[in-house]
Amino acid sequence: MPAALSGRRVVVSTATLALQSQLLRDDLPLAAAARGKPIRAELLKGRSNYACRRMVVQLGMRLFDRCTAMPSNACVHGSTPR
Repeated sequence: MPAALSGRRVVVSTATLALQSQLLRDDLPLAAAARGKPIRAELLKGRSNYACRRMVVQLGMRLFDRCTAMPSNACVHGSTPR
């Protein structure tokens, strides 16, 4: 509550994504209700929570390698490997 009452911008860092969700979903609305005014909040996630191009390409290459090792019909959309 002190941060909300200060009128200043603050940064709250959490150790887990679950705690971030709890703060936005449960705690901030409760604090806003107790304060009697809305609390403006933004959610920012660290870069490790997003896929960069290099990771996407690497994942695509691994999936491609798996597909080439499977029977030819295993990688057709809608079919399942046997």
